[in-house]
Amino acid sequence: MWEMFLGGLPEDVYILASCNGLLCFYSISQEPALYVCNPANKQCLKLPPSSGGYISIGIAFDYEGGSIDSATNSAKFKLVKVVNAQPMISTDLRFQIYSSETRSWKMSNATCKGGILLKNKGIYLRGVLYWLGECKRILVFDVRTELALWILRPCAAKDTCSSSSCIGESNGTLHYVSLTKTLGLCVWSLEHYFGEWTLEYKMSFEDFKEQCERTFSKFLVDKSAVTPLAFKDWVLPLLIRGKDQFAVVINAVLANAYGPSLFATLNDLDVW
Repeated sequence: MWEMFLGGLPEDVYILASCNGLLCFYSISQEPALYVCNPANKQCLKLPPSSGGYISIGIAFDYEGGSIDSATNSAKFKLVKVVNAQPMISTDLRFQIYSSETRSWKMSNATCKGGILLKNKGIYLRGVLYWLGECKRILVFDVRTELALWILRPCAAKDTCSSSSCIGESNGTLHYVSLTKTLGLCVWSLEHYFGEWTLEYKMSFEDFKEQCERTFSKFLVDKSAVTPLAFKDWVLPLLIRGKDQFAVVINAVLANAYGPSLFATLNDLDVW
């Protein structure tokens, strides 16, 4: 599989980000470098060196809308590095941008007051990158206008700890997922970063617990930590830590088909 789709890469690499089929890798070989690869056409681009390190990385790539160069069949994308404005002095954030069209890096003028990013996963939607942050906030970077700001998570979820929440997308809209004993399993959506959150789905913790323990007879929710990992088109991978550790992928759309049952049957789940 590696030779078939990613044969142009060194073997010692980490996956840092993905977006609509593009993958960003960091090589830890003798010459550390960033790569952006398209496994569909086996193209791998080694990026030129950039100054300093980074806190997180996001890829901005729209498969539709003229983001494929017809002459070379290569993707037109931007890679955004979140960096410390002044390491060891300030926690303020800045944004370093690589453009595939200019084949060069530039430092954006945008600056955000400091904060810690969680889960190291940037979500790209309609020209905007989002990162889950601490202190009930989400970092926003508009790739088109280079506007950077923090927005608040849904008000009802402000008591949610970071380990029991994640962000993702469905139908081009940002979604925020939280799972707590107080609120249960909740999914909110946000059309625009200047808009208001809308509660799209809610299941009480008691119902969630009952569904879990009915589906997995040896699983006791109260004695385990359940962490949402990601969210994509209403598919929600959960990491469950208890006496045993395993991952469950659930499809919340099943709730519409099966009434209150989120888990439905084992045939509707992938379990590792």
